[in-house]
Amino acid sequence: MFNNLIIKLAFPAVIATFIGVPLVAWLYDGWYSESRYPEGTKVFTIYWSGDKGITLKRINGWNYWQPGFDKLENGQLKVHQGDRVVFRLISADVHHGFAMPAFGVIDKVIKPGDVTSVWINADKVGTFKFFCTIMCGDKEVHDKMAADLTVLPADGGAGVPVPRSPKLDGLSLTRTNGETFDFESLQNQVWVASFFFTSCPSGCLKMNEEIAKLQQEFEDEDVRFVSITCDPETDTPELLKIYSDSFQADSRRWIFLTGSLEQILQIGSVAFELPIAPKTHSTHLVLVDRQGMIHDSFLALDPLQIERLKKRLNELLADG
Repeated sequence: MFNNLIIKLAFPAVIATFIGVPLVAWLYDGWYSESRYPEGTKVFTIYWSGDKGITLKRINGWNYWQPGFDKLENGQLKVHQGDRVVFRLISADVHHGFAMPAFGVIDKVIKPGDVTSVWINADKVGTFKFFCTIMCGDKEVHDKMAADLTVLPADGGAGVPVPRSPKLDGLSLTRTNGETFDFESLQNQVWVASFFFTSCPSGCLKMNEEIAKLQQEFEDEDVRFVSITCDPETDTPELLKIYSDSFQADSRRWIFLTGSLEQILQIGSVAFELPIAPKTHSTHLVLVDRQGMIHDSFLALDPLQIERLKKRLNELLADG
């Protein structure tokens, strides 16, 4: 009898959770509104969902199950240097994590039914990425849960922020032959960085298949591909060698790396500002020029973005 009662209560409990949590967040959001922040503060209210991604559109218990939401796109969030900025982060379902390494925010937890406020001083000009740090859905979910804040010059200029340099000084990893790899060896090279792990059954395979095509297409060009595992406990140099051979990787031009998890997370999350965690990664390819400056990132699973990457590669290579 007791077991039957549990079964009867289970379904209403699940429904109440998936409607109630977004509804509570909506009510709390309305009470703790943007008007409660100091005058002059640039306030962005952003809703997070493992299914929908991140959006500026309010998610509540009634519309959570709608087919789609307008995804927060890069270029939508703009402020000026010197502005005081607050992100109001609201989860519509489960716990999420917020990171914005450029401003020292590494892992802020976004709890369901709460409004998490993250304050920053926009004290530098550029385009700065923020993203979720907690695996909360499909393997590629983190590519839906990342966006940029653009900080324009204080004088009101609308100039395009210059490319930035990843902080890779003093960081080294290990190649498939066991030798130490220093990123300084990539000076004066055009290169493309990516993150993966060998046991990934979907996104990594597709991404590395695209890199294999790029390796072949740019066979006669001076470009390098650098693939870094986010599962170093499993992905030893020996296993990476077997894995790289399956893609016919030329070790002179396509470099597979492993190392300490701490350094890999530093390289992924801080240097490249990508959502990286153990066995969790973005499927973006990051393009770096001969001066060591990041130009852009491109979703490896999107044919149109791969074409954009090829175009930018040819332009950088032509610059000599």
